[in-house]
Amino acid sequence: MTSLAECWHQFLADKRRCEREYIPELLQQLHLSQPDRDEIKAQSRALIGAARADASPLLDSFLSEYKISEGEGVALMCLAEALLRIPDARTRDQLIEDKLGFSQWVAHKGQSDNFWVNASTYGLALTGRVLKLKQGNSVAKSLQRLSQPVIRHAVAKAVALLGEQFVLGESLARARARGAKLSHGPWLLSYDMLGEAARTDDDAQRFFNQYASTIKALADQQQSDIFARAGVSVKLSALYPRFEFSHAQTALKIVHQRLLELALLAQESNITLTIDAEESHRQMMTLRLAEKIFAAPELAQWNGLGVVVQAYSKAALSAVNWLIALAQSQDKILTVRLVKGAYWDSEIKQAQEQGLDEFPVFSRRCNTDLSYLVCAQRLLAARPSVYPAFASHNANTLSAVRYLAGNAAGYEFQRLHGMGDSVYRQAKAQWPEMAPVRIYAPVGSHKELLAYLVRRLIENGANSSFVNQLADVGIDDDALVVDAAAQASDSSDHRHAGVVWPRDIFLPRKNAAGLDLNDALVWQNLNEVLTQQYQRTFDVTAIVDGWTPPKNSSTQTLINPSHNADVLGTAIWANSDTVQQAFKVAQEHWPSWRDTTVATRADCLTKAADILEVELPEWVALLVREAGKTWADAVAEVREAIDFCRYYASQAQAHSSQPTALPESGVGIAGESNHLNYVGRGIFVCISPWNF
Repeated sequence: MTSLAECWHQFLADKRRCEREYIPELLQQLHLSQPDRDEIKAQSRALIGAARADASPLLDSFLSEYKISEGEGVALMCLAEALLRIPDARTRDQLIEDKLGFSQWVAHKGQSDNFWVNASTYGLALTGRVLKLKQGNSVAKSLQRLSQPVIRHAVAKAVALLGEQFVLGESLARARARGAKLSHGPWLLSYDMLGEAARTDDDAQRFFNQYASTIKALADQQQSDIFARAGVSVKLSALYPRFEFSHAQTALKIVHQRLLELALLAQESNITLTIDAEESHRQMMTLRLAEKIFAAPELAQWNGLGVVVQAYSKAALSAVNWLIALAQSQDKILTVRLVKGAYWDSEIKQAQEQGLDEFPVFSRRCNTDLSYLVCAQRLLAARPSVYPAFASHNANTLSAVRYLAGNAAGYEFQRLHGMGDSVYRQAKAQWPEMAPVRIYAPVGSHKELLAYLVRRLIENGANSSFVNQLADVGIDDDALVVDAAAQASDSSDHRHAGVVWPRDIFLPRKNAAGLDLNDALVWQNLNEVLTQQYQRTFDVTAIVDGWTPPKNSSTQTLINPSHNADVLGTAIWANSDTVQQAFKVAQEHWPSWRDTTVATRADCLTKAADILEVELPEWVALLVREAGKTWADAVAEVREAIDFCRYYASQAQAHSSQPTALPESGVGIAGESNHLNYVGRGIFVCISPWNF
């Protein structure tokens, strides 16, 4: 058995694996023969056909007509995202007018097979026409103004109804009552309190109280089997406002205390408590806290802890292996909920902004599907040490998991409330022996719905989403039957051609390399560099024609502003004589620099950028020590200097290649040489901002 320590080391190494190298490894680890895959495809095809024959939910049909990649879909999504958070009527009216008044709703009239979608389209078209009336005469303007309160109320009601498609109830009592009436059941439930990361400790305390009261309320269930009872899902970022790696020491201590209290309540209520997955930068801390709770002596008899793993993470399989090793180290069961992943867009953008070498997530959906199946195979093989829960709305995934599971029990399926209804209805009808199905059921008010709603709309409405494609009658059944392994192996590069890698977002100029400050290995290296930095001292002076110190100048001791006992060295300040000498030297050297080609000057800047990039950790550590900067600010400052050097080098080269107009005197020939096209302007004094 692989040790916990070995699994953890692999987890840290896999966080940013090269996708083109990693996918072939995953393909080798999926143990499905061609006959196995053919059987899975046959089951998928049957399930897809039955689901499509089922009555399509209104939301699926609506999102099929108004795709989020198109103008009207974007407008509706913006309304859903923002309207309920706007407190005043005037701003709400302006938002509605902006999003509904100038879109082409008429083009969607009668295009859907769903009566209610077509009725909604007529309503949107009429609303748009009314909102445009203010451009007409005084009577039209009056009509438009009188209509605004009605439109405002109707649109707000529509957005609230949209929210109800995804939220089981505004309170736990209403959610439980509604959950008991869900058709085609019985369904198991996992309740989640709406709201994202806490911003203040008051927020965190409020979330904690909501979780605690929900757990206590669920103690009255009749079933004795903990896996047959409704449970609760908890976001750790809701328990502490700075649940992030930069505050790990304090965050881990406080969140552990609060999570342990909730786990003890869950043990007392005999229900499961599942730690939800969040952004990848929180994954390491999440797993460490799961380890402490799972191994807590006071919870030795409780089998209710669950952890969510997102298959789109490159570290998903190593996280699964680590959780299995954790479960096997204790004499009890650990639930592992496997999902595809809900933060893909932000993960991609953050990696690009930070200039990282690789993304923490797979760039292709089929690679995520492959990762999901390999993780599922591993989890199913680890029963009964782990109780796997497979969350998906994709018929192909359901069929593959069911096939991999065989006839053995000890697992369940999960789906989100409001998504995948027809697929699961038909799965239950076609597979009488189907594993239990649990619904992830958000609870909370519509104003708290924002971030959750946007994620669900993106998942439901994306063109590549299975749920969206299932509702699109223009897509043939066979096109929806996908072999994840075959699709993942159809490219030698294994990376999405349309996703720009972080270092390439400014091509032909290279984006400055950054540091992942949420990675333990990066911090280990930075701490080593900082330790070396603390052993150095500096004697600094003005640089004029070499390193000649200015005469008759004062000397000052340099102190680390964040650690006053740390003396960096001394500084000899420039004086008026130094300034005069600087001008003199500049005037002497100006002609030779003026006559230097643009290519040579640009090369100087490019080399400076390359040196800064190679020595990035050393410069960052120096800024932290000298100026008391945070690590993030120090990294950003050095990267900005690198970007400046490369930007101005590329600008100079681009301008030098363009013909310039002849001066009035007629002296010079356009395009004759680089340095004639892009000449220097003279001698300048540059005063740097104090914090640069």
